[in-house]
Amino acid sequence: MFRQLAHRGVQAQRQANVRNISKSIAKSQGLTAHRTGRLAVAGATSMLLVLAYYSHNADADTIRLDTPNTPTKPILAGVLQDLESHLSKDSDTGVKFPNEVASVHDSGALKLLGLGVRTVSFLSIRVYSLGIYAEESAHSALSAVENVKEKLTRTASQDSDMVGEKLMERLITSPYTFAVRIVPVRNTDFGHLRDGFVRAVQARMKTSQLGAEESQQVNESLQTFKSFFPPSKVPKGDELTLTKTRSGDLVLSYKGDTLGRLDSKSEGVKFISTQLLLAYFADKNPISPKAKASVINRL
Repeated sequence: MFRQLAHRGVQAQRQANVRNISKSIAKSQGLTAHRTGRLAVAGATSMLLVLAYYSHNADADTIRLDTPNTPTKPILAGVLQDLESHLSKDSDTGVKFPNEVASVHDSGALKLLGLGVRTVSFLSIRVYSLGIYAEESAHSALSAVENVKEKLTRTASQDSDMVGEKLMERLITSPYTFAVRIVPVRNTDFGHLRDGFVRAVQARMKTSQLGAEESQQVNESLQTFKSFFPPSKVPKGDELTLTKTRSGDLVLSYKGDTLGRLDSKSEGVKFISTQLLLAYFADKNPISPKAKASVINRL
């Protein structure tokens, strides 16, 4: 009878431990279970399988009264530590980003290049944290550039100089998939985020030498892009993602669901998808200086 009571007590404790781990995982930024089409953290599934196995086999374990039972806390702590090792944290906001995500478009896994916070006004009000991702081949191509860190911190003095944002433009316009994952750190709305993206593109238009026809195409594509944003709120902590595909399409998604896709057959779309990304690496006034610095430091 004592064996049965002890066995039941251990079973209840282990099941409670499993529930606590599941709650911790659910709270971890970027490792929530995603519906089909959402970005998923590589390796999260395998960790959940470990938890499922542990829960399933709790009944199979026996209690030995002649030897001490193996403590479960070190095992559980190891699982959570492994979970944290797949994340990078924005030191300014505490928002965590997975180091690798699976693309839902035309590439394989995307690697985190860097992360940082977006601030506005002279008060440096924090608006959102962001993670910049690219497929592994893009990361390898950038890392292979000689003295790449030094070159990315410079500004081109002439058109032939392949440094600073010109270097990043060559990479971004190549057939690689890039993504910017945005997580607001305060409650906002789609209209506010939309206007920020549109202003960034319009600022790039002013510094680019666009002909009348191309300017018209960009403006028409911008109107379509603006229509993707619903007239609703975006709570703190939700995820908005901008993805430039290998073909140059621009995909806007919210919590994994696609809100709209601009076809790169239009020259205006190619300009928008390139310049929105390039604005984060601008030589002057990048959208997030800390994200740009993070990309350089992680190379």
